Amino acid sequence: MESGAKEGQRPLLSLCMIVRNEEQDLPRCLSSVQGVVDEIVVVDTGSDDATPEIAREFGARVVSRPWTGDFSAARNGSLEEARGEWILFLDADEELEAGDGPRLREALAGAEDHVAGFYLALVNYVGDAPGAEAVLNPAFRVFRNRPGYRFQGAIHEQILAVIQAQGNPGLGRLEVRVNHYGYLNGPAVRKRKIARNLEILERVVREYPDDHFHRFNLGVEYLRLRDYGRALEEFRASFSRLPGLELGYAPVLLRNIVVCLKELERYDEALEVLAGAREAYPDYTDLIFLEGLVRVARQEYLRAADCFRECLARGDAPQHHFAERGVGSFKALYALAQVSKATGDAVQATRCLVQAVRAEPRYTVAAYDLASLLIPREDPAALHAFLTGLVGPGGAPAGEQVVRAFIRHRRYQEALAWLDRVEELSVSTVGHRHLRGQLFMRLRRYEPAMDCFQAAAASEEYRDQAVLNQALCLGLAGRPEDGVASLARVTEDRWALEAMVYRDFLRLLAGRVDRRPALLRPEHQARAEAVVYELLGTLLDAQEFQAFERALDLLSGTDPRRRHLRLGMIYLERGFMESAGEELVAAARLGVRDGTMFRALGRVAQARDLVDDAIVFNQEALALEPDDTGLYHTLATLLARQRRYAEAARTIQAGRRRHPHAELLSVVAQALEAAEPGLRRGQAAEA
Repeated sequence: MESGAKEGQRPLLSLCMIVRNEEQDLPRCLSSVQGVVDEIVVVDTGSDDATPEIAREFGARVVSRPWTGDFSAARNGSLEEARGEWILFLDADEELEAGDGPRLREALAGAEDHVAGFYLALVNYVGDAPGAEAVLNPAFRVFRNRPGYRFQGAIHEQILAVIQAQGNPGLGRLEVRVNHYGYLNGPAVRKRKIARNLEILERVVREYPDDHFHRFNLGVEYLRLRDYGRALEEFRASFSRLPGLELGYAPVLLRNIVVCLKELERYDEALEVLAGAREAYPDYTDLIFLEGLVRVARQEYLRAADCFRECLARGDAPQHHFAERGVGSFKALYALAQVSKATGDAVQATRCLVQAVRAEPRYTVAAYDLASLLIPREDPAALHAFLTGLVGPGGAPAGEQVVRAFIRHRRYQEALAWLDRVEELSVSTVGHRHLRGQLFMRLRRYEPAMDCFQAAAASEEYRDQAVLNQALCLGLAGRPEDGVASLARVTEDRWALEAMVYRDFLRLLAGRVDRRPALLRPEHQARAEAVVYELLGTLLDAQEFQAFERALDLLSGTDPRRRHLRLGMIYLERGFMESAGEELVAAARLGVRDGTMFRALGRVAQARDLVDDAIVFNQEALALEPDDTGLYHTLATLLARQRRYAEAARTIQAGRRRHPHAELLSVVAQALEAAEPGLRRGQAAEA
C-alpha cells in the first residue's frame, strides 16, 4: 500500500476496522482507501471465511481478538495498534467516495493543533440498490490518535463524547463522503443484524435505563422492525432524558417520534410534536416534508402541498442534520405529484413527475408513476418519443420502470421495445433475460420465452422462478408432460408449493389428475389458492382461455364466495367487464358483504354506462366503509352526473362531518354549489 509518510516519520493516517466474516464487502472498502491511508489495522473477531486473508492482501495488519459482545472493546483494540497521527474508522460495508481521499489528506496535513477531529458526510443507501434513495448525516469518523481517546458503549459505540469531555476541542466538517451499503442487505441479513443489536441494547438498557443514547438506539432497532409502538416508547424515554436540544441526534430523535405517531395514525399528536420541533430546528427541511406527509394522511391536500413547496424553496437540510436526500428536490416534487393526483389534477401531476425524473433519473418510482399516468392517455408514437427523450444515457433504472408500467397496462409489445432500449443504455442482466421471457410468454411466443428462462435458470437468484415459468411455457406449447418432468429441477423449499400447483395444472392440461390437487390439502390451501389466482391472471394476460378454463378445476372444493370474489377482481383488473360482473354478482348472491366487491360492481356498472346501478353499488360500499373518503367523492360525482345535486351535497356533507380535515371534500362541495345555483334554495325548501 502506498504511504504518504517519509521513512522515519510518523504516518499521517491509520484506517482502523473491526470485522467478522466480511469477505463480500471488505475488498470494496479497502480498495477505496488505497493511496489515502498510510496503514490499515484490522481487528478480526472470529471470521471463519477469507476475511483475514483478504485484509492481508491489501497490506493490513490483522489482529485476532475473541468477540466479547462489546463493540467498543474491539474498536479500542484497533486503536492500540495504530501508529498514525490521525485515525479514520470505517466498517466493511462502507467505502470512501472515489476522489475524496486527497481532500481528506490535505485537511489533516493542514489541521491546526486545537482541532481534535472531523465529521465526514455519511451517505446511507437504502432500497434495493445504490441510487437515489439515501439518507445523509454527519458522522464523526476522523480524530487524533491520542491515548485518552477511546470508544465507549457496548453497541453503537461512541468516541465524540469522550473527546468533548476532555476540554473544548475544535471539530471540523469535511466534504468527504463515506458510502454505506449496509441497509441494502437482504431481509435475512437485516433480521440477523437487528436481532444481534436488540439482544445487546436490551441488556444495556436494563443495566443503564437512564442512558438517553442507548434508549434512542433501541428505538431505532424497533423502528427498523416496524414495531412503532415500542419504538415510540423508547424514543420518548430517550427524549425525556436529553440534557438539551443541542445534542447532535436530538433533531432526528424528534423526527423519529413523528414517524412513529404518523404510522400509528396519531396525527394530531404528530403535528403537535412537529410544531415544537420546527421551532427548535428551523433549517431542518425533513421536518417540513414530514409534516406534508402527515397532512396527506389527514387528507389536507392543500396544506400538504404548501409544505412540499416550502421544501422545494429551502432545498435539502444542511449537512449537520441527519437528512433524507431529495426532500428538498425530487422527493418533494414527487409528493406534490401525489397530491395533484389525489385532487384530480393529472396535468399538474405530470409536470411534477417530469421535473422529479429530470432532477434525479435514479428515482425510479417517479419514472414508473409518470409512465403509468401517460400510457393510457397519450398517442403511442408521441409517448415513445417523449419518454425516449426523458430517459437518456444513464437512465437504465428509470427505463426498467417504464417497462414495468407498460406491463401494468398489458401492452407487452411496447414493453419489449423498451426493454431493448434499457439494454442499449446498460449491460444486459439475468433479470432482463427473465423479464424478457415473461413478456414473450404473455405474447404466446413460447420458444423464445423458454430460451430466456433457460438462460435465467443458470443464475441462483432466478433459477427456480425460471424453471417454473419454463414448465408453464412447455405446457402451453402443447408439451405438458415435459413441463411436469422439468419441475424436478426446482430445488428451494420456498418454491415447492408453486411447483406442486404447477404440476397439478400441467397434469390437467395433459388430461389426467392422478393425485389429490394441492389446494385440497388443508395445510396448503391458503397459500396454494394465492398461487392459483396468480396463475389464472397470467393465463388471462396471455389470452390462453382454454388453459384458463382447465386451471379453474384447481379451485374445486374451495369456498365459492371467496372464489367468485377473487375471480371477479381478476377479470376486472384485465378489463373483462361482463365476466367480472357475473362473478361479483354471484358472490353477492351467496351473501358476500364486502366494500371492495361493491366498489368493483360500481366500476363494472359505470363501464356499461349503468350510472344508477353504479350509485347503488357505491352506496352499499360506503355503508360498509364509511372511512373511505374516496367513496364520498365517487358517489357525489355519480349523483351529480344524474343531476341529483341535493343527494350529492348531502353525501359530501356526511363525508365532511366524518372527515373534517379532508380538504378535497370541501373542494367538491364548492364545485357542486357552482354547478347548481339553486342548490341552496332546494336544500332550504327540503329543510
